[in-house]
Amino acid sequence: MALTLEGYLALCRCCGEFGFAPAFRQLSLREPELVRGLLAMGSMLFQQQRFNDALQLMQVGMDAGLDAPDLPEGQARALVRLGRYRDAEMQLLELLRQAEGRRRSGLEKVLRVCRHQAEQQ
Repeated sequence: MALTLEGYLALCRCCGEFGFAPAFRQLSLREPELVRGLLAMGSMLFQQQRFNDALQLMQVGMDAGLDAPDLPEGQARALVRLGRYRDAEMQLLELLRQAEGRRRSGLEKVLRVCRHQAEQQ
């Protein structure tokens, strides 16, 4: 799926709500650069422990038509941080079906952390 105009506008609004409007406007409209920019913004939200906002940003990016495995992975990581372990586990298992190499080993590590945290509850 490709980025739609409506999707771009939704991303623009979302980034504005989270204080990233100037940075978002500087991003290229080419999908790889746009995804990298969103991931950088998501990383800043993680550093600020704004996990709900990071989750929403990744969802808006996916709803906008961006097709990159990094976005649902970012969502899964945010779900783990929010303590939504069942949702995170389902997302991680889906991602693992298609993952290979380093991405797969990284996802497996997050899944182990997710399951361990769920057991601690």
